[in-house]
Amino acid sequence: MLLILHQGAIGDFILALSVIQPAAEKLDAEQVVAVASADSARLAAGRSCIDRCVHPDAASLHTLFASKGPLHENLQRLLDSAHWILSFLGGPETTVHARLTAHTAGQVIVIDPRPMATTLSNR
Repeated sequence: MLLILHQGAIGDFILALSVIQPAAEKLDAEQVVAVASADSARLAAGRSCIDRCVHPDAASLHTLFASKGPLHENLQRLLDSAHWILSFLGGPETTVHARLTAHTAGQVIVIDPRPMATTLSNR
């Protein structure tokens, strides 16, 4: 399973699909599950490469953002099922990334959606 972690809004998730689709194909993911709150993620489930969408509250995603303590069993169950995790929740220096890598045997792939100096430059 390819697990997508995304907290952006409707348009952000639509743009993320352009990354998720080829990643799912390249990884030959048998199932793609998105943990996302955007309505577009829910609508994409079953109509795109996304097979299922889980709301962040149902997955207890908030426990991933805590610096200490266990992950909620709902989130841990998802992480245990994933061969790959594609996280749009920040860069490799974040608490989220550290907690993800500590709580899963799957490979964590990070795409930091935050603007950076290189993406904001006026070329």
